Amino acid sequence: MIKKITRFLTTDIWRLTSSELKSHNRLKRWGTNLLKVILLVVRGFSSKQMNLTAGGLTYNLVYAIIPIFALILAIARGFGFAGVVENQLNATFLSGTGVVPLMMEMIDKYLETAQGGTFIGVGLLILIWAVYSFFRKVETVFNDIWDVKKSRSIARQAANYILILFLIPILVIVSNGIEILFHTQIVSVTWLSSLSHWHNTIVRLLQFVIVWGVFLWLYIAVPNTKVKFLSALPPAIVMGTIFQLMQMLAAYIITLLNRMSVVYGAFGSVLISLMFLQWTCLLIMIGAQMSFAIQHNEEFDYEQDINAMSRRYKDFVTLFLMRSIILRFNMGEKPYTANEL
Repeated sequence: MIKKITRFLTTDIWRLTSSELKSHNRLKRWGTNLLKVILLVVRGFSSKQMNLTAGGLTYNLVYAIIPIFALILAIARGFGFAGVVENQLNATFLSGTGVVPLMMEMIDKYLETAQGGTFIGVGLLILIWAVYSFFRKVETVFNDIWDVKKSRSIARQAANYILILFLIPILVIVSNGIEILFHTQIVSVTWLSSLSHWHNTIVRLLQFVIVWGVFLWLYIAVPNTKVKFLSALPPAIVMGTIFQLMQMLAAYIITLLNRMSVVYGAFGSVLISLMFLQWTCLLIMIGAQMSFAIQHNEEFDYEQDINAMSRRYKDFVTLFLMRSIILRFNMGEKPYTANEL
């Protein structure tokens, strides 16, 4: 039985192509494709050593988190919404760690020195480099998952990273604005009054939707290749939901540690925060691998058979493909795509 299961997972399932599955019922098609995606994610997790990469990415994030939030807060202050961003930070699991006041103090020092004109030269370069190197590292990891060898130009990278820094405070402001809407008297005199009873549910759902949107944007925009919307949507919803649930769990654990103050004491909150950051990086990477698997799972059909092909059969396939290309060209029709061939 073990041999049969192993053979099915390594060989037989990859002989069930999408064209062959069309004759089966929808549940079997979905189940087979889902299993293929899971197998490709597991393979990618082990072959690309995602756990180690997530650890390195966490180090980069810890190094860059203060400069990143300094720039985000500076943008928010430009719009007059700095307090909203700070309140949203306090609404996360970090509120119980005591990290937020420390972060805000460090960010204020960053911004004060910048406004005073002393934050120039090396200091400014360090801030910009910390932010750029983190986003560049994320893009490199995504490109590795998608087997993309060439990165974007520096100009396109800078444009994407600036867009991210502007997008985050805008999303926070929109989320907070909708939440405030339910507390105003406008709700009581409009059709929205019927939704006021569902205030907490709608706000919580909105938080999930925003997180899904951020993950979706990451999976589509960060890799230097064309990622289909339907390939990025499922992992964005799955990983975004796990991220939100993990944040709730982290808040509960931090509260429990603060009550018990055992072993690590107050330092336990910092350790939980670091673990949360590493698991977040790992979730993002697994989601990227999942979107790759969804978009490219058909390319792994007959993989073991292809690797075992003889030279004679390869020559036969080469001649057959060449004949097909020439006939299509001779008839003046549209050329085959790589996937069609």
